[in-house]
Amino acid sequence: MLPPDQALRALELLRVGHPYNTVALSSPVLSAFLEDIQLRTLTIGEASMDLALQRHPQDVGVNVMRREGDIDIMIVK
Repeated sequence: MLPPDQALRALELLRVGHPYNTVALSSPVLSAFLEDIQLRTLTIGEASMDLALQRHPQDVGVNVMRREGDIDIMIVK
């Protein structure tokens, strides 16, 4: 398992926004050495979520594995 700082660097851009309680991924890209990655306990205020990202030949798939509280995800490609 990668340390959290290396895992987040593997994504092109991850933004966590408060007060809107939004996790935003802008054109997500996983490094060539990563097939998939899980981001756990992304927290904004009282809410949190877990995400699973998987590299595909031309894209990255994003699945919400867990969501607790008032939190949204936005994916911009």
